Amino acid sequence: MFVRFLSRAAALGAFAALAAGCGGGGNVTSPAFNNPVPGSSAAAGGTGAAPGASAAPGTSASPLPSPAAIGGSVPAGDAVGAKPGPDILRLPPAQAPQLANTGIWSAPPILVSGASAYRQGEYLYQDFLYDDYGAKGALDATQPNEANANLLAMPNGTYSYPTDPKYADNAADLVEFRMKLTSDATAFRVTLNSMMDPGVYAFTIALGGTAGTTYAIPHGANAVEPARYFVTAHGTTADVIDATTGKAVGSTPPAVTVDQTHRQIQVLVPFTTFDPRGAAGLRVAVATGLWNDAAGTYLTPGATSSATAPGGAAGPAPAAFFNVGFRHAEPSTGAGMPASTGTGWRDSQQATALMTGDLSPFADVVDMTKLASGATDDMPGQPQGVPQTGHMNRILASHYEPFQGRKFTGCSGAQTHCPAEYGSALQPYTIYVPKEAAPGGGYPLTLLLHSLSSNYNQYANTRNEMQFSERAVPSIVFTTEGRGPDDWYYDLAEAEVFETWADVAAHYPLDTNSVALTGYSMGGYGTFKLGVQFPDLFGTMQPTVGPVYVAGGNGGPTDTKFMFATLRNLPILSWHGAADYLVPVSESMPEEQQLAALNLNFEWDLFANAEHLTLALNDQFAPAATYLGTPVDNVNPPHVTFVRNPTMDN
Repeated sequence: MFVRFLSRAAALGAFAALAAGCGGGGNVTSPAFNNPVPGSSAAAGGTGAAPGASAAPGTSASPLPSPAAIGGSVPAGDAVGAKPGPDILRLPPAQAPQLANTGIWSAPPILVSGASAYRQGEYLYQDFLYDDYGAKGALDATQPNEANANLLAMPNGTYSYPTDPKYADNAADLVEFRMKLTSDATAFRVTLNSMMDPGVYAFTIALGGTAGTTYAIPHGANAVEPARYFVTAHGTTADVIDATTGKAVGSTPPAVTVDQTHRQIQVLVPFTTFDPRGAAGLRVAVATGLWNDAAGTYLTPGATSSATAPGGAAGPAPAAFFNVGFRHAEPSTGAGMPASTGTGWRDSQQATALMTGDLSPFADVVDMTKLASGATDDMPGQPQGVPQTGHMNRILASHYEPFQGRKFTGCSGAQTHCPAEYGSALQPYTIYVPKEAAPGGGYPLTLLLHSLSSNYNQYANTRNEMQFSERAVPSIVFTTEGRGPDDWYYDLAEAEVFETWADVAAHYPLDTNSVALTGYSMGGYGTFKLGVQFPDLFGTMQPTVGPVYVAGGNGGPTDTKFMFATLRNLPILSWHGAADYLVPVSESMPEEQQLAALNLNFEWDLFANAEHLTLALNDQFAPAATYLGTPVDNVNPPHVTFVRNPTMDN
């Protein structure tokens, strides 16, 4: 059972429709464990006047940049130059150092994680970001902050980096692998997410070999892989080892170039050492770790980390690798919210394989003749290819990089303005692209914000994500990382929402006047917060079990209730649980009372017996998707009210 509250105008509209026998706004289908109580049903509400200061829409004399200038469709403003939303929504794309091409490299990056492609005679693999957690061992008790923060998005791997800042808690995070043929060598390029010190990285590339026949990866890696040759690079040095004999080959060592600015390492293996030209099927694999310069081997983790040693391992001979490439089948979160088995960071299979030490599952077979011909082929529809529709992990190039790598300071989840935990200019986000082609005016857009202690993959392959996307008029849905699990959509977490919006617009056709805003728990708070800050950007909003203020902030600067008058022209569907222990009815009911007092256009549903995670685990969001419908942003209403909260400005 659930209780439904409607605005007076909405209730009268529903009654009139029912009385006329036209069925307008009939009972919304609710989750199986809930049935609507007899009475009023959902209907479009009125737009009654709300008390508070009002004004005509603002104007600006500054010229607007053309959306075409950034290669996409974003809200560009009206005829007099009023620009909805923050300026960052219309900035030209950022140029992240890790994505730059220099020297012999020219192919554009894929920017879809877990995918490979042939592009302009180069073979590329794009890895997942911040998935460098190594093998599944035992959590490092000396580094509890990250585990405490990511309670609903725990990685499967348990490795921790040495605490020396030069490791940036991220020094072996593979961003991209690519290879090509030159006139006299096979060229490889590995891009890392962080490179504070170019002397700490190490990686091994496996070339050739036969599936099912494995050899020990050299230099104390404590792992095996099919290969004919192993190419290992560290610092400015590389060698080529014959997998069958364990001996170095080639009279001329590979040439290594380290570009610390772009966090890229180029290795040239001469054809006199290994010549793959003409091979229609060369097996290629890659794995990254840390180098122990004193020992001349890989740096292997122990149980706990120190300034010079990684931790989080179990057993006497743990694999040395933190990250493995060519992982095209990593599972992502299934139905329900918690991503507690590594699916949130897409490292589930990686961690399990590294625990066994056998990296055989992760490799691509590269057609060297396609490289020689300069071919371009994204291999759509193939397991290793670039997906075109459905759920994907994309990579955002942000304008902001406060630091390289990770920093978990233990900032409380009840605080706002926590510093970003993930500092890189590259940030991950999920996107769901409908299977249907875009309508003539472009896809509607849905912003789906993640919960506290979760991450950007919270909704991956859930009905929440899919039902919001595959509506009557299909919508693109995206979820940002928000710079960490607990940033409450303030500061860089807020900026990332709009940077991601612009990135989506640069790659997909969007209807700039059809945008919905929604989220669960902390994402529900973010829905309220962004809705009251930028009401002219959105056509509908739908928070689920979202507080209206950050924990302990009732009546304080984070309380969005005082800004609800701003929502005069924005329809709202709000869901809450009657047994919610994190956002109890005593906290959620004042939300409904304020919406009603302002006579806003809203529907407020209270689900009996539902706790905080019940609606997520039940994972039935069709009624909310129906409410969102095809939102139409009211960009030129006759009457607006705007309440400014300076503490939310940045």
